[in-house]
Amino acid sequence: SALGIGLYYALMAKMVLHQQALVPAAMYAAGGSLPFWPIAAFAIGQFGNFYHHRELAKMRKSSDDGYALPNMGLFEYITCPHYFFELMAWWAMAAATKHLNAYVLAFSMTVYLAGRADATREWYAQQFGDDGTLLGFSVRGRARLFPSDTCLFGTCSPPDPPGWVPEEEEE
Repeated sequence: SALGIGLYYALMAKMVLHQQALVPAAMYAAGGSLPFWPIAAFAIGQFGNFYHHRELAKMRKSSDDGYALPNMGLFEYITCPHYFFELMAWWAMAAATKHLNAYVLAFSMTVYLAGRADATREWYAQQFGDDGTLLGFSVRGRARLFPSDTCLFGTCSPPDPPGWVPEEEEE
């Protein structure tokens, strides 16, 4: 699976780079300069993706069985913030190149990662408890991929009401 995903990413990057290489350099020199915002958004996306992947790796090293519910960085609010930042980088690259195939790639990555984020959220709920009784904090109310997309994909999990306590802890 990892090999297939890695090859897919490499092929897509090669496709975009090939298309971009066909753009004459004179286009950028003659007033068609690259706007700053796609470069900044790409850098933020790559950094955010790296940061959250690094936190996941550190957490896995410290966990006994390799699985735990992440709660650092934006994981407290979003089930898959690393996917959010990855998509930021893909869309920024599409905006920078202005190629239709780059936009199609960004869209396909959005659909792919949205499905993975939804499956991840549901897996967390099954493994660790939707209500937080297994870990002391909850996946309930976390967005899946984008901030505030809690009800965008799959079933909705409303946030914990104020003063909510898991049933086992009630007196």
